[in-house]
Amino acid sequence: MARVWSEGFEMNDSVGYTTTGYISGVLVLDSNQYFYNTLASGISEGYFRMRLYFTSTISGGWVELYIKNGATTLATIRFTALSPITVSCNGMTDTGSFSLLELAWQEIEIHYKIDDTTGVLEINYEGTGIDCSVSGDTKVGTNSTFNQIYFFAVNSTGSNTKYIDDIALNDTAGGVDDSWCGDGRIIRLTPNDDVTTELTQFPALTDHHADVDEYPADGDTTYVQGTVVDEEDLYELSASGLVAADVDTINRVWVESRSKDTVASGGEVALFIVSDATEGTGADVVLSTTYNTKVMSQEFLQDPDGPAAWSVAALDALRAGVRTRA
Repeated sequence: MARVWSEGFEMNDSVGYTTTGYISGVLVLDSNQYFYNTLASGISEGYFRMRLYFTSTISGGWVELYIKNGATTLATIRFTALSPITVSCNGMTDTGSFSLLELAWQEIEIHYKIDDTTGVLEINYEGTGIDCSVSGDTKVGTNSTFNQIYFFAVNSTGSNTKYIDDIALNDTAGGVDDSWCGDGRIIRLTPNDDVTTELTQFPALTDHHADVDEYPADGDTTYVQGTVVDEEDLYELSASGLVAADVDTINRVWVESRSKDTVASGGEVALFIVSDATEGTGADVVLSTTYNTKVMSQEFLQDPDGPAAWSVAALDALRAGVRTRA
């Protein structure tokens, strides 16, 4: 399975998640606000990455990250402004040596393995190595897997908003993306021109791409739709803004939309990319009758034209589309 979860909050909505916070390019949590993601299936070991930002110079605000299996908390990591990270699991606790910054983005990685003898919960702060950890019996009760990542924000004094971004979660299967996620940023490319226009617009604007380029999506105000199997729209995308000399690796590309079936649940679409003349096609996705489903293609780890490693030039020339399937 390898990569279990990737999220940069670029769609500016909370579709697929439960939160009392606010999403606008990043996850924003104020005091007593929460956010959580429930995985499709539980895993026994995972590597998690996020970037964290405290907005205030007032100390005392913190975020707690709970790793859970259903309603049971298995491990807790506390991130407190101007203080070290603290980890807790199954009665064990450790505190790191690095004090978290305010008014600056910082990258944090977590490795959690559930086992009653060789388990581990450890933190890598800013790629500097293990800052704090506990090991041994990390199995809480009979829970052999975890299926939820849960954030809860607290302010003890003043106001200290927390921003969270560039989330990734790997399991240990698949031979790739099976260890530390490493440094990473998630960016959005936006439809900005038409290539193929077989779908029907609403409203009938000049350009189809203008009906699908809102973030967050505007529901039934503007959209494209299809009623015939294998009708499609294909769009040019905005330039990435990346500079090849400054980019180490482009690890993955995927297509994401907000789509629904207008008649009854069960209709299908496929999201796809075209690199030069080569198509990379995602699996058919079954739709519900609301936009409250995260519709995604597979993650393309290579440029399908070749195949080859992704380059900035290939990314900037990429096109993406949607095809009706059933």
